[in-house]
Amino acid sequence: MPIILLHSVFTPGTYLMGLPVSIEGLKQSVTLSLNLACMFFTALLVMNTIQMKQCLFWLQGKPKLNRALTPSLMLLMRLRTMIPQELTRQRLRWQNLEHKWLSLPDMLFESISSTLSRSRHEAQFLWKKWDEEVEQLFMIDQAVSKLHASDIGFGALAVLALFGLWVL
Repeated sequence: MPIILLHSVFTPGTYLMGLPVSIEGLKQSVTLSLNLACMFFTALLVMNTIQMKQCLFWLQGKPKLNRALTPSLMLLMRLRTMIPQELTRQRLRWQNLEHKWLSLPDMLFESISSTLSRSRHEAQFLWKKWDEEVEQLFMIDQAVSKLHASDIGFGALAVLALFGLWVL
């Protein structure tokens, strides 16, 4: 919504019914929103169909990419379960506060700082135990992730809408 609002208000062009909203801005905002939705869906599709193990095996054949991406992917795998647990813990603590809206900025800051602290700790742990972690990763047989029907429907709708804009 912010993309649509900002583009429609700040893009010069023909105004719509006397409102400070331009038709060109609306067209550009819808196109940009659909492009972002397609990129999001593509990333979702790739991340839910390719196993991390397959990705790491592929990276081993590409030395430059392997050096750049493998540590980040390994850390991401560790943080993928830890970060949601930490944020859920923080949210539950916030919900139990009496004046929760007044403490929201403090809780957000604390959530960010604890997440960064945990991430730093996990990165140091991964650095110290790198050989063991890599060996363990290639021994684990991961189950294939599955996409939800709603994800596929959302992506198909975004692709069709974007195709419709290209045809116009």
